[in-house]
Amino acid sequence: MELLEDKGKTAMIVAINEQYSGIVAVADTVKETLKKAIHRLKKMGLEVVMMPGDNERTARSIAAEVGINTFIAEVLPEGKAAEMKKLQAQDRVVAMKAADITLMRGNLMSIAEAILMSKKTIRNIKQNLFWAFAYNTIDIPIAALGFLAPWLAGAAMAFSSVSVVLNA
Repeated sequence: MELLEDKGKTAMIVAINEQYSGIVAVADTVKETLKKAIHRLKKMGLEVVMMPGDNERTARSIAAEVGINTFIAEVLPEGKAAEMKKLQAQDRVVAMKAADITLMRGNLMSIAEAILMSKKTIRNIKQNLFWAFAYNTIDIPIAALGFLAPWLAGAAMAFSSVSVVLNA
């Protein structure tokens, strides 16, 4: 049984009429893209923590197979929220991927792609806010004091709006 669990399988003893009949082992299949996704997330500076309901040996085997260093075994669904709170108490940023979440493409690389896309979006928002703020703090006072012709101030404001749209 331990040998099967060390290989990432969940082993169960089978008895018929209260007589030992054998051992049956079941295992989740690991998606091909999982190792790549874990590697990419780590490369982005993220720590991946696995919280399966599996026993310690099975969890260790699966974690090693996919490149996860930290795992907490035998965590039932109702216990996952408590484990997440423990991680948050350690000032860790926590996101959860549960087995009942469906990824539209069935590819865990989508998680890394979504994180990268959100970082690019935040960077773009900051750039747009900077230029809008710069225009409002520099050009408007200059125009209000009469140092900039109204038509030029209007053109600068239009250019500011167009540059924000083009930057998006």
